[in-house]
Amino acid sequence: MSRLFDRQVRLALGTRGDEGRAWSEPRIDFEVRHRLSKRGEATVTAFNLPANAASLAKRRDAIVRVFAGYGDEAPMIFQGTPVTGSVSQSMEGPDRVLEFDALDGGRALASTHLNLSVSSEQTVREVADRVIDQLGIPRGTVRVPEGLTFPQGIHTTGRADDVLRRLSAASEADWSIQDGAVQIVPNGEDTGRRGVVFSSAQGSLVGTPEQKDKGLEVTGLLRPGLRPGDVYRVESPDVEAFFKARDVKMHGSRFQSDFYTIAFGEEYPT
Repeated sequence: MSRLFDRQVRLALGTRGDEGRAWSEPRIDFEVRHRLSKRGEATVTAFNLPANAASLAKRRDAIVRVFAGYGDEAPMIFQGTPVTGSVSQSMEGPDRVLEFDALDGGRALASTHLNLSVSSEQTVREVADRVIDQLGIPRGTVRVPEGLTFPQGIHTTGRADDVLRRLSAASEADWSIQDGAVQIVPNGEDTGRRGVVFSSAQGSLVGTPEQKDKGLEVTGLLRPGLRPGDVYRVESPDVEAFFKARDVKMHGSRFQSDFYTIAFGEEYPT
């Protein structure tokens, strides 16, 4: 558990393409969640930042980025937009406390109304490309099975997340917005990213894996790179298997006991 003592956490408030101002001191707490068929979400609590940090978070074009890890490595674990009305700043004793919630792709999904009308046959991939172009969000891992088409064309309108949900159902895939990018991964497949291991022997697994409705939940030391659709391995006295992540939570602080990843996934053949 020695890794508990070389944690790094950094918060940046800027705009798209510009990290803006960043702080790693004195204390930043985070709760981040990434899920399949959802957009990422985060709650951030920062202590004793400059007084104008709240104004930066309230800007309409604000982008928040959270970085966390160990030693010299603190990868980005979340990127999104602060939720309108959630930004608050108050005094708690001698401390100035800034709190806000954020959503990955938040304003783009909330404010974009998609209208697709194609009267002739078109592949699902072509329609997916049009949806992503209208959103104006970068592409992450986007894989749509070959051969799937809309034989009679497609006519759909609505909120961006609703359209993405319909498109994913048609393409037999899961969608999500992760780290500011659209991800579409076919059911039964993975992102191609793997390498995370939660091991009781290595000290990276905390407690005992818990069997839930359709999968297994594990708690381990923070694994900043793990995202839904990735494959990870669990090694414990009771479980030795690979899993595909469906729900990944990360929470912690440099100055509190927790600095964990909680991963829920289904057993996955490799």
